[in-house]
Amino acid sequence: MKNITSLLLLCLSTTACNATDATAIAKVAKPQARPSAAAAECASGDACSKIGSEDTQMILVEQDRARRKGISEAGSDRQRWSTPIYSDSTRPDDLQVALVKASGLAMRLAPKLGILYFEKPGKSHGFKIAAAPGEPGAMCPKYNFRVISASERHALIGMNCPAFEYKVNRSSMSSEYILYDAQTGTTKSIWFATAGKGEKFPYAEPIPDVKVEKNGYSFQWTGVFPGSPAGVNTTINNSYTVAHDPKSGKNYLQCRDLSLPKQEQVDSEACQGLILYALPNNK
Repeated sequence: MKNITSLLLLCLSTTACNATDATAIAKVAKPQARPSAAAAECASGDACSKIGSEDTQMILVEQDRARRKGISEAGSDRQRWSTPIYSDSTRPDDLQVALVKASGLAMRLAPKLGILYFEKPGKSHGFKIAAAPGEPGAMCPKYNFRVISASERHALIGMNCPAFEYKVNRSSMSSEYILYDAQTGTTKSIWFATAGKGEKFPYAEPIPDVKVEKNGYSFQWTGVFPGSPAGVNTTINNSYTVAHDPKSGKNYLQCRDLSLPKQEQVDSEACQGLILYALPNNK
């Protein structure tokens, strides 16, 4: 049910599902539902209603799995991106998505470790992107990912953390957009917002995306940032290019705030998003 609702909301509230995608999704075959033996023998009463409700839910779950399988096997990359990954899922198929099928690039979540993997033949990058269950001080124990865009060399994902009460009458929820770069083996947070108890979820409108450039990416976004007065727009105009860190000996994505003079562009406030390096292969 959760995946079905998320897909419908995504199609209604964003441009991720166009008419072609929606038609293709609708063509995926749905299995014929059969009532359970208990439901077939039931005549009337509350017990029958419960059985019927459980059967209906399982039918919908199986239909959604059949839909996802059909898209995985025959759908486009963009159709596969439309289904979120939830941290409380338990089936392996529900914890991974093919990002670019032609190149074999895929994304896989290991929720028991809090590690998100980007993998393709001969290469795997894992990032400690969330808390593992039971880790103390976790502000985002449950979360979900959805893919915004991807290519052979990158992926942009949205990470949503629903409201979590970390103290009595104090809660936090957040929305973040994370850029993965295959060349440097790094991820970079490019947009982040939080909200507290009683506030609206901090959605980004419009949804952020990046443009792939010759030596990196450009990110241009104008919208009302969560918490800002209505009608007051925020503009972000950043570039992310491959640079080398002489101290660590590693390459990374260097952010420049193009709205500022050149001498002030690097490490500006708009560039403060967290950067993560891929974990060693033995992790």
